[in-house]
Amino acid sequence: MEKGQIVCSLKGRDKGSFLMVAGSVGENLLLCDGKARPLNRPKLKNKKHVLVTPLKIEQETVTGNKTLRRLLNEKVSGLPKEENKNV
Repeated sequence: MEKGQIVCSLKGRDKGSFLMVAGSVGENLLLCDGKARPLNRPKLKNKKHVLVTPLKIEQETVTGNKTLRRLLNEKVSGLPKEENKNV
């Protein structure tokens, strides 16, 4: 997985939410959503506990948490209904 990839959480409190990959540490990913997990405090999550989507956000376009939230909502709204029912 690369930076900017959008993933869906499969386990934990954030189950069903969409997050952006901000980086990786070994087998774990650093994930942000701009609200519960802002860019300056990413969540560390195991790669096995996320579902990779074909969507990606360009890193240059993310200037802050508000922009990240807007971009995530725009990208996720294009997914079929059964994939974004937990947004």
